[in-house]
Amino acid sequence: MSLPPFAIAAALAFWGWRSGNYGAAIALALVVEAPRFVRLRFDLRHAEFARIADLCTLLFAGLLGTLFLTSEAPRTARAVLTTMLWLPAVLVPVLLAQRYSTSGRFPLSGLFLYLRKLRARDPEYRERELDLGPIYFAICLLAAGIPNQRDATFYVALTVLIAWTLAAARPAHVRMAPWAGAVLIAAVVGYAGQAGLSRAQMAFEDWVSDWILHGMAADPYRSNTDLGSVGRLKMIDAIVMRVYPEPAQASPPGLLHLASFTSFEGATWTARRSQMREIAPEADGISWKLAAG
Repeated sequence: MSLPPFAIAAALAFWGWRSGNYGAAIALALVVEAPRFVRLRFDLRHAEFARIADLCTLLFAGLLGTLFLTSEAPRTARAVLTTMLWLPAVLVPVLLAQRYSTSGRFPLSGLFLYLRKLRARDPEYRERELDLGPIYFAICLLAAGIPNQRDATFYVALTVLIAWTLAAARPAHVRMAPWAGAVLIAAVVGYAGQAGLSRAQMAFEDWVSDWILHGMAADPYRSNTDLGSVGRLKMIDAIVMRVYPEPAQASPPGLLHLASFTSFEGATWTARRSQMREIAPEADGISWKLAAG
């Protein structure tokens, strides 16, 4: 599959728009499209392609490790997602190596260590070369979805970009009208499917939350929150205790203090350095005296 002209620049613009990295998107688009206007080419060999691929691997590992050490909790999720967000910048060296090479292709064995060993061991190994342009284009679209801004403009723009690139691979014997109709039907079905999956996930999370909370005792040292989650927060309506005041009191207590938390990290409240003591029940086994009076 060959991409239409400036398709990668459009994908990078889409990535910059959705991620807010406008300057980086413009710089990357200028760099990757520059070979169209520059005649300079290099006769790169297999070893040089492999070194460039290894450079991208080091950039990926270094970025992931740096983000893991510097990110706030939850570290692993933030580090992985942020690294995936910057994949268009991390992988740009391999695309430039292909576009500035005399062959205009990237050897497959340069990307995989197993194939490198097979190439060195087997004298009859037949090298396979591929165009990384469509793969890099798809990576840009994937990275653009990492911020996960849930709106219809993302899906519409994504559909337009994909349809534009697929039009370049449309068979010559297929007429444009039925082809465009098939793409439109696929886009509508895809949107309905992802909306249905999202609603099903929300319903399932509500059900699991209710099922777990109904049978779980309160932890005085730790409490999880649902801040930032998509869905409906529910209160537990099950009656687990009744508190009766002494007859001399004018009114019952408004709230029963359960626990105090002092530190908040990620989505979890914790009680650090808190002194607890056990309150034994009365002789009947179903009554607890919380305080004098």
